[in-house]
Amino acid sequence: MEEKQSILQFMINEHGALYELLAGFRFQLSSAQNIPATIRNFEKFKEKLTPHHLAEENVIFNSDTKTATNQIVKVLKKEHEIIESLVKKIDLNLKENTDSFDNAANLQRILRAHLSLEEKRFYPLLDKELNEKEKEELIQKVLAITQPKKGTLQKIISFFG
Repeated sequence: MEEKQSILQFMINEHGALYELLAGFRFQLSSAQNIPATIRNFEKFKEKLTPHHLAEENVIFNSDTKTATNQIVKVLKKEHEIIESLVKKIDLNLKENTDSFDNAANLQRILRAHLSLEEKRFYPLLDKELNEKEKEELIQKVLAITQPKKGTLQKIISFFG
């Protein structure tokens, strides 16, 4: 019998891709050699982050869960706001060609702590609270947002935005 994927394992994979893109951007930023490539790396990070946050905010955080999970969701939503604020500051830094190294370091630090909270507390609780069918449905809904068919991502972003 095939073992079902946990929400935790699924999201660890999602988070790994996000963190790798951010680390690549920070590395590029520290070398300060190729500004257009640095901007492209940050754009790739944002292209992954935007649907990821949409999926968490509109699917995962809204799943039918118990009080313990709901308390963590409040913290995670606030952290999403902080992350989005830092992303906007870095965007502005890059557009104005001003130093974004401190903001990028803060973003990486906050993102690391945020992902740790999700992976160590929130997703394990969610895996316990949902049955296998609910988990599979949730994962499919997340995939529809984070890995949509060509041309649908902009529709999804405008719908939730």
